[in-house]
Amino acid sequence: MDNCRLQAREWLSRSTRKEFEAIIQEAKLTPRQMEIIELKFIHDLKNYQIAMRIDTSVQTVERDLRQAYNSVKRVLKAVT
Repeated sequence: MDNCRLQAREWLSRSTRKEFEAIIQEAKLTPRQMEIIELKFIHDLKNYQIAMRIDTSVQTVERDLRQAYNSVKRVLKAVT
């Protein structure tokens, strides 16, 4: 995972629920990306568990996570 995505992931892990929701909304994620991010960080599911829950492949979950991390990082850069 590159540094940008790692920073976004770390921020999402440490954020409050209010901060988390605000950044997710600002990042303009797709509905599926929002669901995956919530399952990952709010419900603490692994990628394979998320894939089973939303009936998709692990590769799709990983791709959507990468894109979501990139979007979150762009928002974080803009506000800092």
